[in-house]
Amino acid sequence: MATDSQRGYYALVYKYVPDMINKRDVARNGHLEHFQALAAKKKLAMGGAFLEPLDQGLLIFRDSTKEEVESYAQEDPYMKAGLITEWSVRKYAKVLGDVD
Repeated sequence: MATDSQRGYYALVYKYVPDMINKRDVARNGHLEHFQALAAKKKLAMGGAFLEPLDQGLLIFRDSTKEEVESYAQEDPYMKAGLITEWSVRKYAKVLGDVD
C-alpha cells in the first residue's frame, strides 16, 4: 500500500510517432475517454499536447503514485496502438496555480 509520501502529483510525458496528427484518429476517441474517466475521478488534473510540432504530450496527475500513473499509461489506447515511442513518469512539484 502506498504511503502518503508516495502519493502526490506526477507528470506523464509522451513522445509521439512522427506525423501523429495524421495517425492518431485510430485511437483518439479511446484515448480521450480513458483520460476523461480519470479526470472525472479527480485523478487527472490536466493533460494536452505540445504543438508546433505536435510531437509530445503531457498529463499531470494528482493524488496518485508512480505505479498508478504507469498503469494509466499502459492502458492508454495510444500506447496500445503503438503511437507512443517513449514515455516517462516523474514526481511533480506543484508550486503555483490550481486546476479543478
